[in-house]
Amino acid sequence: MRIRGANNRSLGRDYYPSKIRVVVPRLLARLQLSAAQLPLGPSAWTNTRLVLPEWTREHCFHDLFTGETLPVVEEERAVTIPVARTFATLPVAVLTKV
Repeated sequence: MRIRGANNRSLGRDYYPSKIRVVVPRLLARLQLSAAQLPLGPSAWTNTRLVLPEWTREHCFHDLFTGETLPVVEEERAVTIPVARTFATLPVAVLTKV
């Protein structure tokens, strides 16, 4: 289900009892955005999903930059977060487990 899956990366670190995930876009030229358009929201990311590790199945994430809570979505035997929602305000996210 990753339409533009190659254009985002997620790096995770586990420090017991905390878990953190940093999500950043990459290869933005491939998105073919206009010069005035930022890589934010559904217009840039459509239905791209960030596939998460299995341990996230029954958790939500809190974005340390925006304060938003992002619930995980279970679909097609994968745990995901919509990238359009993750990058709704900023094109970077630092997520912690709630």
